[in-house]
Amino acid sequence: MRLAAAACHAVVCMAGCSEDGVRDASIGGDAGADAGADTGAPSDTSVADAAAPLPTCAVLSAVEGLTGPGRDSGEHVVPAPSTLDAFEQMTRAAAQARYRDAAALADAVGYAVCRGEGAEADLVYLHPLDSSTGAAHVVVREGTAPGVIFEAPHPFYDTGTISQSVALFRDLPGRALIASATHRCANSAASGCDGTTGACGTTGPYRESDVAHATDSVFHRAHVALSEAYPGDLAISVHGMGGDGASLSNGTTDAVAPDTPLARIAAAFLSAGITGVTSCSSGTGAPTEARLCGTTNVQGRHLNGTADACTTSAPSATERFVHIEQSRAVRDDVPRVVSALRVALGF
Repeated sequence: MRLAAAACHAVVCMAGCSEDGVRDASIGGDAGADAGADTGAPSDTSVADAAAPLPTCAVLSAVEGLTGPGRDSGEHVVPAPSTLDAFEQMTRAAAQARYRDAAALADAVGYAVCRGEGAEADLVYLHPLDSSTGAAHVVVREGTAPGVIFEAPHPFYDTGTISQSVALFRDLPGRALIASATHRCANSAASGCDGTTGACGTTGPYRESDVAHATDSVFHRAHVALSEAYPGDLAISVHGMGGDGASLSNGTTDAVAPDTPLARIAAAFLSAGITGVTSCSSGTGAPTEARLCGTTNVQGRHLNGTADACTTSAPSATERFVHIEQSRAVRDDVPRVVSALRVALGF
């Protein structure tokens, strides 16, 4: 398997990286919704080694320029279960500032771990050594950061969402960023998860390369690792749509209270002058319309407490997930969306 067989050491970064010492830092945390108060210290019993030296590298420009398998290429690699397990452990270790552990695990899955340069020195970047596999890119911000994880599952299909996600993570700023590096229609095989789509031509099952609808992916495992490492954080899934305005959802169509993240984001979008805002749930103040509600999104199902995110609908909303579908005009108006989310989330 290409992902697991990369013949490079995990701490070898991209071209232009250099060995450098790093400052002490630790991962901050918010109050955990399911695990009690988070003190900001790593939750693993291992000792954090935030001062462990890592190679330095450019981070956000690399994520914004990511490449990977294209439409109908058949090149997206579905990792073996053991590789997925090791990847999840690596991501969790990085989130807990256990960088020696993360680097050792990265070596087994064909990843590199590096630290941002200059203004990006608080960013730790996990990226595949072989860009042809379609494996996801992950960025974690050190220190106390606002509790939001940005997720970009369709960068090559939903035009502009990778640039927008990078800008949201940078400018708000966010806790973490997960970016897929494969076209959702790269492979023809079905993911085995619920639902159908016409995104790849004729209507059919979601494909195994569609990481918003496949649990056997490093993208989904990164989501699991980060959302469990930061149990009070909100995950925002960034999408594009052909319709006007924006469709907002918490992964269900249940009614919500006015103080929920979904309702606050809807109100902020409306106040920011974004036209055509609708909500899949009543109670937000926006018109209720069930369009592209993300109810089969496996990251949303995971956060909404389903036992099997692939095949089982969420029992209810935990208000830890927001699915944002946007027209091209909204995606391109990044400052307006940044401003609206800053108001909604209290950053």
